[in-house]
Amino acid sequence: MSQTEKKPSRLAGEELEVWYARDRVERSSTFTYLARPTQSGKGSFIATSIWLGCWNVGGWVFPPWTAMPSGVLGLWLVIGSGNFWWRTLVTAAAILPTVYRQPFSAGYALIVLVSTLLFSYIALGLIPVFLRIPTRSVRFTLWDLGGGILGCSFLLAFLRVLVANDEISRQPFAVFLASLSAVYFGFCVVAACFPVLILPSQRHDKLLLYSGVLLFIVLPLLVSLPFLLFTNEPPMGIALGACLPHWMGACFLWLLVFPMDSAGFFSRSEPDEEKRSENRNDADWSPELEIE
Repeated sequence: MSQTEKKPSRLAGEELEVWYARDRVERSSTFTYLARPTQSGKGSFIATSIWLGCWNVGGWVFPPWTAMPSGVLGLWLVIGSGNFWWRTLVTAAAILPTVYRQPFSAGYALIVLVSTLLFSYIALGLIPVFLRIPTRSVRFTLWDLGGGILGCSFLLAFLRVLVANDEISRQPFAVFLASLSAVYFGFCVVAACFPVLILPSQRHDKLLLYSGVLLFIVLPLLVSLPFLLFTNEPPMGIALGACLPHWMGACFLWLLVFPMDSAGFFSRSEPDEEKRSENRNDADWSPELEIE
């Protein structure tokens, strides 16, 4: 039945109810669930290996480089496609090279990773409430949950060892500022990439506009405000120091995350086609189909 087909005349009672139910199902499947090209599992595996190689090279040459990809990896752990344990191994392999070169950078990257995980789960719960837009579903087994708890235990112990053996541990206030900046870093990653948390068929251009306004205007102003109020630094220097990192980081994240989304790195949690087909069949014969 096409969308332009009019309601047949002389329908009443159960027949009319069935017609409305079938029309509603077909409209929903046409306008809401758009077909999206997905990459094959083999292609996704190859692409993941290439990205991992690039991150490893960057981590060996310049250890602080690992902090930026760590945020993306945290997002990938939450909504990534493929096996959960494979994603965990990829993430560990991308961060471990920095341990031998610069332990503090590895600890910083791990805090960014955990912060991104936390804010991603929070965003997945808040977006449907405030924006009325469905997000990607997050599915995991009890085995994955238990492994995640065990991994967090090792992670916390690892962070403790890094801080205890590094020279910066002699400066508690510096450790606090570094940890706070890493948590803020994770928040900025989610703020820049929150359109990816939304189903591909439900996105619109305003989502990227919201992200841009937040990262290019709102957050730089909030960061620079304490320096403007409590320091004597030139306002122009404070503004540039607050704006440039946000602008450059947002552009880098967009250039990294959206190609990953197109390549099939993130799960495409569209409703199951078979289930929609069953709903259509039910609408054809069941007079007791509930209409919401």
